[in-house]
Amino acid sequence: MKKIFLLIFFTTIGFTINSCSNSSDSNPEIGGTISFKVDGVQKTFNDIYVSENVYNSGTSDEYTELSVLTMPQNALEHIEFYLYKNRLEDIVSVFYTVDDIEWVRVGTFAVQLTSNGNNNKLIGTFSGQMSDNEIQPQNYINITEGTFNIQY
Repeated sequence: MKKIFLLIFFTTIGFTINSCSNSSDSNPEIGGTISFKVDGVQKTFNDIYVSENVYNSGTSDEYTELSVLTMPQNALEHIEFYLYKNRLEDIVSVFYTVDDIEWVRVGTFAVQLTSNGNNNKLIGTFSGQMSDNEIQPQNYINITEGTFNIQY
């Protein structure tokens, strides 16, 4: 009976020690922040979701698209953008939704990526004008001081 108890005890200790993580883990925590000003009003999103979608798999045209969404998606306000992984070119699409109005980037809207996919990090800045495509006459908002630092 004492041997069984010791076996269970040491097995439990072994699992406990093995399941503890340390700073050298290769799996980073998922998280990050997207912040920016809309016409001077600060907006910050901390609940970020990133998904990877592979297209043309197994061909020379294969690429991975990253979808970055603030959560929850059903909130009255969120931002999302789409880009190609491991490329420092401009983000493909940016959408900002508030009170059921979707704003899209126009004209001189600029995105500067400093890290894209390296160690599963997205880091960069963005700013410029966005328009609502649904309302006539067309309305505009100005995005300034936009930054994102996301670990996925």
